[in-house]
Amino acid sequence: MKKEIQAEPRDKTRRNMSAAQHVMSPELLSASVITACHKLDNSDIAGYVTELKQQANSIHANDMSRPETMLIAQAHALDGLFARLANRAFSVSSLDVMERYMRLALKAQNQTRTTLQTLAELKAPKQVAFVRQANIGNQVQVNNGTVPTRAREFETSQTNYWRLHMANGWTPERRARQAELIQQWKPWEQSTGPASAEGKTRASRNAWKGGIRPQLRELRQLLRNQEQLLRDLQ
Repeated sequence: MKKEIQAEPRDKTRRNMSAAQHVMSPELLSASVITACHKLDNSDIAGYVTELKQQANSIHANDMSRPETMLIAQAHALDGLFARLANRAFSVSSLDVMERYMRLALKAQNQTRTTLQTLAELKAPKQVAFVRQANIGNQVQVNNGTVPTRAREFETSQTNYWRLHMANGWTPERRARQAELIQQWKPWEQSTGPASAEGKTRASRNAWKGGIRPQLRELRQLLRNQEQLLRDLQ
């Protein structure tokens, strides 16, 4: 015996979908939580749903006055909670109980800071900047217009790579400027050299030129000035 399948009327299906959407709406769910939290009469839940829908429409219209008021009120409530817990912590004599109160007080204080930070970001949103490339340095050439080469096409020797990609940027003027900068920088004066006999000798010579010799020169000049001062006093 075959079981007949009875299709529900289209109007009834639409009513069921409408009821499901109404039950699952954020405004009705929030209204039910508010009613249970404050132990209010369920007969007034329709008014709560209407009020929540109006507040949601204000947010959709970019009216953020309600969230700002809510955040500042919550921040004040958390600040009062922090003060209350801190006073309770100092009123007990047990160190363990005092530590528990202070932990709760500091949690309330931290939540106050987070709430105020959220309010500040709501009033002045952070500006997000999308930077393609940040080039920090002197005498650097960057070409952002080239299309990256695929792996199979990038088959070239080291000599060709230098000739095609690197040598184009090193003009004679750039080489002269680079040499001038190195002469001004003088990295060899701070270099310690390799860990070899020759490197240690060079490091000692550099230390004598860059560190000890000027100090001895200043010391000799100081002694001459003192001797001249003694002769003037005599």
